[in-house]
Amino acid sequence: MRASLLAPALAAALLAPAPLAAQATFTYQVVDAAGPSDPWGKSAGDVDGDGLVDLLVQGNGGGLVWYESPALARHEIAPGGSFSTDLEVADVDGDLTPDVVAIAVGELRWYEGPSWSAHPIEARTLHDVEVADFDLDGDLDLVARNQGGSGDALHLYRQDAPTVWVHRSLALPAGEGLATADVDRDGDLDLLVEARWIENPRSLAPSSVWTQHVYSTSWTWDATFVAAGDVDGDGRVDAVLAPSESAGGSYRIAWFEAPADAGQPWTEHEIDPAVESVHHFVGVADLDGDRDLDVAAAEMHQGADPDEVKVYWNGGAGAAWTKQVLAATGSHSMRLADLDGDGDIDLAGANWSGGHQPVELWANGAAIFVDGFETGDTSRW
Repeated sequence: MRASLLAPALAAALLAPAPLAAQATFTYQVVDAAGPSDPWGKSAGDVDGDGLVDLLVQGNGGGLVWYESPALARHEIAPGGSFSTDLEVADVDGDLTPDVVAIAVGELRWYEGPSWSAHPIEARTLHDVEVADFDLDGDLDLVARNQGGSGDALHLYRQDAPTVWVHRSLALPAGEGLATADVDRDGDLDLLVEARWIENPRSLAPSSVWTQHVYSTSWTWDATFVAAGDVDGDGRVDAVLAPSESAGGSYRIAWFEAPADAGQPWTEHEIDPAVESVHHFVGVADLDGDRDLDVAAAEMHQGADPDEVKVYWNGGAGAAWTKQVLAATGSHSMRLADLDGDGDIDLAGANWSGGHQPVELWANGAAIFVDGFETGDTSRW
């Protein structure tokens, strides 16, 4: 039975605040009191190659910077320029040095580390980008998407050389949102958007067929933030969707259970049955160390107050969820990563408009057990 058919009292019970003892403790920190102006884009990755995950932020007019883990000291990649909503850390040119792929306003480009020389890929307006070796030929390729009416295509970029990219597009219904995962468990990365997944044929040739599979007909919100992960612990990749962009609207946050045959319809399960449609972030990670995936989400600050930054705790196999609100001031395009190097997953972000917004971190205090050893609680070391 879908969660929308549950009695209201039961639905409310699933979302009731859990006892604090059952939840991780998050400590709020301001990483940068005046981050890049209008910080549209956030990301996380090992920028300096030291094995620690760093935080990146780019502004719509405010340049591109990174914050070095664990102290999160600020460094510049591009001191000026206008950037959009997504960027990724990856070794684009295969020299074993991290680079950064960024969506600038009107252009997709990559920055060569550590000099941060800029290399244009294509002049195009985009919203989301993912980096992976999609055709398994040993170098990295890209997939990107815009939003709204212009989000009616996926843009694939095959790398023939670090400065030579071959573009092709795949038509799909207009919308927003993009994630990658090995949905069919065949060893390559497929693409996930709202309500459908696109099967990777291990080729980016113009003649290759990327088959689209509709996994849901019940999800109809087109501006969607998409995340992927094994929510129920059955070894298959599931999808988590949140409604984005439209202040004043109402929809739901839900996860979609993948069947053994991913080409068949997926079962929808509601996480939160009624939220404002301004959730420009949803992500999945094991935040409390209990070996299942929890869901983090955030409302943009233009929504009706309070603008929640929150975690939905997975009660087991995605069957029940308890909500913990971390802040009421909103955030946008957040990232889940171990940003302080203590072994657990933190939450970072910033509101997207209003000038030099603070870059914020919710540092996780969970004790994570890996192979019998405890990490994430440095007071015990």
